[in-house]
Amino acid sequence: MEPQNPINKIKEHRAELRKSERKVADFILENAAALINMRIVDVASSAKVSEPTVLRFWRALGYDGFQSFKLQLAQHLGTNNSYSQFSVDDNDTAADL
Repeated sequence: MEPQNPINKIKEHRAELRKSERKVADFILENAAALINMRIVDVASSAKVSEPTVLRFWRALGYDGFQSFKLQLAQHLGTNNSYSQFSVDDNDTAADL
């Protein structure tokens, strides 16, 4: 069975979280790609919460911890096939493409 999309998991459980944990959720939803290179202290500072709050957030969603979540998020972001349509014009240069 494929792991659940961590972004969808946050969205589904956001309403059940404590107010401070929702700050972490909102920060992650807005900065998912940047989270991959962050430390717990960075997340806490950016979300304006304490480090224990960040740890409680991961546990509330059922993750073993920060690294477990980051791994699933990186896998999701790396395999997410979100393509957008675009048109090519005869006047487009290689740089435009």
